Amino acid sequence: MNFLSPGFVDFLARFSKWQAFKLATVSGFAEPLGVVLVAYLFPSSLSPEILEGLLASVGGVMAFLTLHEMLPLAFDYAGQKQAVKAVFFGMAFMSAR
Repeated sequence: MNFLSPGFVDFLARFSKWQAFKLATVSGFAEPLGVVLVAYLFPSSLSPEILEGLLASVGGVMAFLTLHEMLPLAFDYAGQKQAVKAVFFGMAFMSAR
């Protein structure tokens, strides 16, 4: 989800779909490239417990940014009722198995 935020803001600022797509794609590749870099630089010290902790930390940062930065923006653009519905159904969809 965090990869959509820079592209959306850029699209609103410039109304360029192509520029927004490029920015969102580059932003989306930042996390996987970070994982590959850490796995390459520290292969022996990357235990499952450390990997779980790192992934939990990244998930916490993503949740914080979503609720702190994107939710107020959604209130402004879609209204409180629609934004709360979207957050609820989005969380339900992501937690469903």
